[in-house]
Amino acid sequence: MERLNLSNGKKRVIKLKTFIIILLFVTLPALSLIYLSYQMKILETGKLLRNYPVVFNNLSSLDMKNLDQQIDNLKYTFEKRVEEIRNANIVVKNSILNSYKDIYFLKYFSYFASRIPNRIFLKEIRYDGVKFFIDFYEYGIETKVSTQTVYSDLSKLYKNVLINKIDEKNFFGNMRYFRYNMEGEK
Repeated sequence: MERLNLSNGKKRVIKLKTFIIILLFVTLPALSLIYLSYQMKILETGKLLRNYPVVFNNLSSLDMKNLDQQIDNLKYTFEKRVEEIRNANIVVKNSILNSYKDIYFLKYFSYFASRIPNRIFLKEIRYDGVKFFIDFYEYGIETKVSTQTVYSDLSKLYKNVLINKIDEKNFFGNMRYFRYNMEGEK
């Protein structure tokens, strides 16, 4: 095989214009990739700004060196605020439950007295914020107070619930009176 030398003994040299065009074609994909990643970063930042405006409104600067620290501080602040709100909810819930317990025994007594066909007369109610005591009379031919029902209803909210029949006497003819004590504590 014979070697052909087409350049007639001269070294082939690339012209400056050709070199710049080749360099442009070689660097163009890299530059377009950098530009594309920059545009994607801008789009993602826009999404973050729309989805989490509170975070970006509370950042003091968008300096990349301090951004992680600022976001950690914001995260800590928000977690602390969530804990404060949770504790406030627990306090409100407990105060509502306590206020409900403060008057439930009265509501229950009123409800239970209105459902009994016999006459109920209240002698004494004592409540000191923890313990309640109710002394009442029932007038009728026979007692309609079910101590077991009252006990089971009140023991759902109160501790140490007691309902006792203290006395039973004839009043007039076959009419009788029954004396009861109800007590319990929160």
